[in-house]
Amino acid sequence: MNHISFDIVSALYKYDEDTGIVYKLGIKRPIGTKHKKNSKDGAKEYLKTTVSGKFIYVHRLIWVYMTGDQPQVIDHIDGNSLNNKWANLRSVTQSINCKNQKTHSTNTSGSSGVTYRKDSNKWRARIMVNGKMISLGTFNEKQDAINARKKGEKEHGFMD
Repeated sequence: MNHISFDIVSALYKYDEDTGIVYKLGIKRPIGTKHKKNSKDGAKEYLKTTVSGKFIYVHRLIWVYMTGDQPQVIDHIDGNSLNNKWANLRSVTQSINCKNQKTHSTNTSGSSGVTYRKDSNKWRARIMVNGKMISLGTFNEKQDAINARKKGEKEHGFMD
C-alpha cells in the first residue's frame, strides 16, 4: 500500500467534496484514469493516478487530502467504486469492508452465503466473520436458508 504525504497532496491537488472530483492545481481537467481491480466477485473499476512516481487510488488521495491520515481501507458506502464524493467514503478495517460486499457474480442462489448442497439436497447458510466461516445451518427450503443468513447478518453487524 502506497502512503502519500499530506503536504504533497495539499500542495498539488484541489478536491471538490460535493462532486468527488480531484484536480491537479493549474490544470482544469480531473485527475485519474479508470483501472480494473479483480476480486472474488469480479472486476471493479477505480480511479488511479500517479503521485511522486507511485500509483495511488484517487479515493486514498482524497482521504489524505481531507483528513491528513493514511486510511486502512476505503469503503465506497454506496458500492460504486467510482463515486468519490466525500459523503460516500469511509475508512474501515478490511473485516468491516468485507461485510459491505455485494453478492458475488458466481452466486446461484440469489443470496450471499446461501448455497445448494447436491450431496444432501439441502440449502446451507454460512457467514464469514473476522476471517472465520460460521455455519448458520442447513435447510430443506431455500427461503429458510436466506432467512437464517439475514438473521446472521443482523447479529454480526453487516450493512443492509
